[in-house]
Amino acid sequence: MTGSNIETRRGGIAALALVLSAGALAQTANAPAGKAPAAEPPPNLPVVEHPAPVMANSAGFYALEHTHIFTADIEKCIHFYVDLLGFTQATPIHDTPVNPRMDNLLGFKNAHYKQVLLNMPGGPSYGTHVPQIEVWQVSGDTYPLDESLARNPTANLRGKGYNAYRVKNLGAIITRLKAAGVKFVSEPNINAQHNVPGAVYMIDPDGQLIEMDNYFGEDSK
Repeated sequence: MTGSNIETRRGGIAALALVLSAGALAQTANAPAGKAPAAEPPPNLPVVEHPAPVMANSAGFYALEHTHIFTADIEKCIHFYVDLLGFTQATPIHDTPVNPRMDNLLGFKNAHYKQVLLNMPGGPSYGTHVPQIEVWQVSGDTYPLDESLARNPTANLRGKGYNAYRVKNLGAIITRLKAAGVKFVSEPNINAQHNVPGAVYMIDPDGQLIEMDNYFGEDSK
């Protein structure tokens, strides 16, 4: 990796550094007297052979860094995205009962955080950074989890968003995921030109919608 690639890679783990520093402080505080906490393993980041341009737009924005999911069960969320969808896990789960930095960013107070980063499929958004999903499981007596989305994933909730992914052989993916118990909003739309499933929405374990669009390029044949 060249010096310029290393420099752009640093931007891709900026969010990670924030969490790791807080996690390291918590681990140090909880470590037995006279015993240093276990060293944090390096993040598992995808190898990028062809970096993307690093160029901000006129408003100062470069590209997608990561998206977020607030989950009720971080292990179940990891299983869904890694084992079923083929994402990769960038970091171990960080369990930080005290995390003042995230309290400040999210507007909480004395919340208990579990966090993990997952690498999305595909190439880099800028430099060598491949976008990630940052998963948070937040708990505490004063912060009950709002289950509105999980109870009604298709509700017309103000501010609700979702991710959409290009996939290869959507029909086969639907069959496999249905066998694994994944729920779908409806049957897929059929692409009129190719007469195969073209698009569909599925639901992740926390009620987040995920759009899958079949790719009809050369790699799909």
